[in-house]
Amino acid sequence: MANLPLIVGFGGINPAGRSSMHHAYRRLVIDRLGREDAASTYLSLACLMGLVRYTDGRWLGADSKPVDPHALPLEVCNTINAGTLIRQLENNLFDPQRLLYQRKVLLGKRAEEPVEFLLDKKDMPDEIPPGWTVVGIDEGKHGKVHIHVHDNFEVLLQCYRTAAVNTAGQLPSGFNPEVLYPARSHPRGLQMTVYGASDAINSLGIDWDTVISKVAPDQVSVYAGSGMGQLDYDGFGGMLKARLLGRKVSSKQLPLGYPEMPADFLNAYILGNLGSNGTNVAACATFLYNLRQAVRDIQSGTHRVA
Repeated sequence: MANLPLIVGFGGINPAGRSSMHHAYRRLVIDRLGREDAASTYLSLACLMGLVRYTDGRWLGADSKPVDPHALPLEVCNTINAGTLIRQLENNLFDPQRLLYQRKVLLGKRAEEPVEFLLDKKDMPDEIPPGWTVVGIDEGKHGKVHIHVHDNFEVLLQCYRTAAVNTAGQLPSGFNPEVLYPARSHPRGLQMTVYGASDAINSLGIDWDTVISKVAPDQVSVYAGSGMGQLDYDGFGGMLKARLLGRKVSSKQLPLGYPEMPADFLNAYILGNLGSNGTNVAACATFLYNLRQAVRDIQSGTHRVA
């Protein structure tokens, strides 16, 4: 007879805030909530966004003055409303008005005169391009190389453009998962997973040490991942474009870019499990496929916690 899986906790982070205790859902319908529920959700978001903090038994605002956690000032609530859900793109990660791209252009010379320019010695290509002539080299560590080019040649110009889309769902303004633990150049998707897993575990109402004292290490499974992997600069994005930007590829970018890295990281480094872990990759059903793996683990009896 199959075991019955029970959902005993959930958590995460999204544009509406923290998933646990239904705060993210409450933000969606906050205009229709009672005063107590709305105040609880506003307080949760205010803490996430750095607008309120709890210090030495007191609730303090960003100006370090005491605030009533059950009735936050109107300007704080307005800031929360404007800094959550779908909204105009912010510039905390990139400037949507100045997106970097490279334009390929053909440089031509006038009449029979060559094109002349200087390059730092360290920037000289290993193989001299066709049509280039090295006229002279300045001595010294940071000397210049004098180049004549006798043919037309292509170059990449650093240019900027405005984003075609300027509205999207973003994490609450001011919330930065990187500062909550030693992130050490983790891709943002991994940072969000660490926060989400912590939120889910703490939503249990039972201390995690109590749980693992009752369950063998190989009876805990972890499934998490992103269908696209980690595409920012600290993951696959950086690995693929670093050379094109004239930068170096880091040894971290490949392993941290894998779609299943969030599960691997949680399993090995956060929870210290010996059980199953991984991810099922899909377009928009990645979460459901991973949930199915967790359900089957418990139904089959191979695992007790997923």
